[in-house]
Amino acid sequence: MTYKNKSVVSKERSSECLGFFTTQSTCIEESDDPSITKTLVKSNNNTIDYLSKLQQINYAKNQGFIGSFKLIWILCIEYFKSNGYCHKNCKKIRKLKLPIYRLGYVVILLIASSTLSYLFSKMLIQFWRALEQKNKEDFQRALVLYMLVLIGNALIHVIKIDILSRLQADLRMWITEKFLDQYYFDNTCYQFAIKKTLDNPDQRIGEDVALFASYLLHLICRSIDNFFDFLVHSVVLYKINISLFTVSLLYSAIGTYISVKLGSDIILAKVEERNIESNFRYSIVRVRENAENVAMYGGWDYELSNHKDILLKITDALVNRRKLETKQGFFNIIFQFLIKIIPIVVISPDYFSGAITMGEINQGSSASRNIIDDISILVNTFGEISTIFSSVDRIGHFISLLAKEYVDTVSAKIGESIIKETEDKEINLSVLQIEDKFYNLLEKSVDKFLFKYPENILLNSVRKPYFVIVKQNDGSKHIGISGRIRSLIWDKDYLKVDNIDLYTPDFSRQVFSGVSFCINPGEKILISGESGVGKSSLFRAINGIWFNGSGSIYKPPSYKILFVPQKPYCTIATLRDQLLYPLKLDSFLYNNTFKNINDIDSYLVDILDKVGLSYIKSRIQDTDDGNFLDVVKDWSITLSLGEQQRLAFARILIFSPSICLLDEATSALDVGTEAKLYSLLYKRPDLTYISISHRPTIQKYHEKELIMKNNCGVHLEYITQ
Repeated sequence: MTYKNKSVVSKERSSECLGFFTTQSTCIEESDDPSITKTLVKSNNNTIDYLSKLQQINYAKNQGFIGSFKLIWILCIEYFKSNGYCHKNCKKIRKLKLPIYRLGYVVILLIASSTLSYLFSKMLIQFWRALEQKNKEDFQRALVLYMLVLIGNALIHVIKIDILSRLQADLRMWITEKFLDQYYFDNTCYQFAIKKTLDNPDQRIGEDVALFASYLLHLICRSIDNFFDFLVHSVVLYKINISLFTVSLLYSAIGTYISVKLGSDIILAKVEERNIESNFRYSIVRVRENAENVAMYGGWDYELSNHKDILLKITDALVNRRKLETKQGFFNIIFQFLIKIIPIVVISPDYFSGAITMGEINQGSSASRNIIDDISILVNTFGEISTIFSSVDRIGHFISLLAKEYVDTVSAKIGESIIKETEDKEINLSVLQIEDKFYNLLEKSVDKFLFKYPENILLNSVRKPYFVIVKQNDGSKHIGISGRIRSLIWDKDYLKVDNIDLYTPDFSRQVFSGVSFCINPGEKILISGESGVGKSSLFRAINGIWFNGSGSIYKPPSYKILFVPQKPYCTIATLRDQLLYPLKLDSFLYNNTFKNINDIDSYLVDILDKVGLSYIKSRIQDTDDGNFLDVVKDWSITLSLGEQQRLAFARILIFSPSICLLDEATSALDVGTEAKLYSLLYKRPDLTYISISHRPTIQKYHEKELIMKNNCGVHLEYITQ
């Protein structure tokens, strides 16, 4: 079988392939020269790529107030157009836009509150007029009406707070769910981890989203309330004194302008402070997770010194923010004090001339103060606003990084689908046809990104991704994906690696080049070579989590391949969940012939006995009652590394994959246990497994040895038993 279509990466372009985007703009037209490699698409002015490369603080500076406000606006529009989070699975109300309905209820309540505020201003005149005229009966009537309005306003306030709290929880869950879905989309989380492009995603998803949702809806409701309140009191003040109305508007505008000027630095200071705080927390968590290693090295003084250094940075950030807030606070105090005196100064000439009464002075002063408060929302709530904008800057930076990974991943899938179509159907597409097809599919895929980015910069950024290439040689076309290893799924149970060149995720170095081999069903292969030659990296490439380079990998579907690392992953869940990972119990029942959970438990107990873990039952039942498979623990701590490795072999027996990749999977086991576990696999003739190990004791459980050498490719040798 011949494989003509291979991925091609130009050596001259290897320095450019730092991802799927470059900074130049090129579209090479078709040529008669058969040796030319045609680059179909290349990026130009890529906004997403630019934003994703900025550090957090620089991203905040680049976005500015307007950019952050646009993102807030987009998130709000998308949320209120949606069904929200809490009721999304309820079929009876799937078509109801619950968030917008709830916001509508809040608006109605705010209108009612503003109406009561207007009535209160009318009663204020009656109240003061009764006092001036010493009319006890009118005074008592005004007092009773005031109490009734007060009770009504209190009821409205309580209902409004209840609806608002529900909206806040719903908005937080809605945004958080989108972040989680996008964060775990197609190994995005892993790409962030190895590329180090995102700091503290846990804090962004957990804390920043919570702060954003909490303060934002409160601010929205306050803005709506201020709007209606402004309309009501504008009518009142306009009737009393038009000059005071004009002065109130000008004073509010001047105060807002000064507040924005003083407060922009506070937002940046809060962004920087939250970054340092999250780094401080992460450093403590990291020491906790590696406490034994630190203790073995006696590294407590070193870690303490590091934490104190970060604590000093936090102190500096707090002092810097406090200085900025002091200036803002000084202005706010003067601003609030002048609000009390300016209305009286402006309106007093009318009182002295006898044109208005004392009651109208009080009503006018109250209306003026309310108008200034309504318009000067930036001045009065700048603490909340700065928190919202510092959170949204971190959220926006996260979204730009998610968008970058999404575009990379989707571009690869689309490029692969086009190539596979040309191979399977033997379609002869021109360069321009491939380009058009790529663009059309990519633009449709962009709409599936879970966040609607301001001004559609996501769509603008993917119009010219550097991806599909065509190499013409001897009159035949070979289509490939620039800078990426092709991962082809077929229905055969064997593995073929075809001319792989592999680079690290950041393209900083080439791991190996020219690796080719084919492993047939049922073969047992041992991979050997010096440390650093790329053995584990080869497994990562086969798994598809490292893909920078060129060449092709042909493999069965992912559910037929199981990877067993040196340190198996254990969740905080039941022992049953550990054995069935990564499937949930319901999924395992659905995919197998077991009738109920009791049949599964009997099967799992038998597997534990085969791998030498039957004693765990007695160990757990000494401290916990009931079925030992239902006990929830942090199994990465409860089990030793050797026990975790035996648990990983139990997973192999449970899932019965076609191909198993074992990377130093018995490094923590004694020779006898290692032999027992490998013999369980060796007895399965249909199981293909590939092992990486430096132990000569497992050689007898393998038929061939794949020898890897630096810059010399690989070759297979039969193992003489």
